[in-house]
Amino acid sequence: WAVCFLIYYIKSVVGGTVTLHRLLTHRSFKAPKWFEYLGTLLAIPGTTVPVLYWVAIHRTHHRYSDTEKDPHSPLIFGYVPVQFRLTPTMPRLEYVPDILKSKFHMNMLQYHWLYTILVGVVIYFIDPYAVVYAYLAPSLILQHASSMVNTLTHSRLGYRNFETRDQSVNNFFVGYFHGGEGWHNNHHANASDPQFGKKRWEFDPGYHL
Repeated sequence: WAVCFLIYYIKSVVGGTVTLHRLLTHRSFKAPKWFEYLGTLLAIPGTTVPVLYWVAIHRTHHRYSDTEKDPHSPLIFGYVPVQFRLTPTMPRLEYVPDILKSKFHMNMLQYHWLYTILVGVVIYFIDPYAVVYAYLAPSLILQHASSMVNTLTHSRLGYRNFETRDQSVNNFFVGYFHGGEGWHNNHHANASDPQFGKKRWEFDPGYHL
């Protein structure tokens, strides 16, 4: 379990909130390419869609937050703790011209599932049991955590520091469990700000990294 949660937290913080969300989606800070590529490779195993689509979906979410055009608003799709579903429509690729220009990310789009399977095979040859505790379980926890961001932080289960045009809230559990992602109302108030936590108690390891 220690290995499981360590790998989950590395994937969650380095791969998820820092690389996919703050760097690739919002370009809220600059980083060397090696860090961008490493974070992407850490994030891919356990995500249900390729990085290109992930970024497009999230940019669409911010543009149409909590409306019928929002690809994962709980106000439209319901408050489901875990959502193992793809967006009902193809992501708007016109929202990701920067990602489309990247040869690395286009290659990862093409080989997304091959890379995902390859990582599992490599871990299997290290230790067959590690496929469970170092690959499947951390990925499953990450799916739960991401789904909680999509649902709990757009519900009444939280508080608001800022008046925004959507229903985003800050949620303590998601904030601490998913690398600072739970300070969602703060994030929606200024999406380009890399610091999600604003209050002293809003621990934000993604920002510190």
